Amino acid sequence: MGQHHNLGVLLHNLKLYEESKKEFCEAIRINPNFAEAKHNLEVSWQDNPYLGEANMPHKPKIEGENPLSEG
Repeated sequence: MGQHHNLGVLLHNLKLYEESKKEFCEAIRINPNFAEAKHNLEVSWQDNPYLGEANMPHKPKIEGENPLSEG
């Protein structure tokens, strides 16, 4: 899980957006509550000059409890 996320960050920093998205998706598949990977997946969509936010098929839905919410 962490390895896929870390590799996704590295690939994103190298502007290899498609490859980074695959790694973030794998991290999310392993742990569906991995909020940071979901956030970084969205950032990869937005930063990709060929896709961008306008072409994003859907905004990733973050499921699970929000650790910052009062409860």
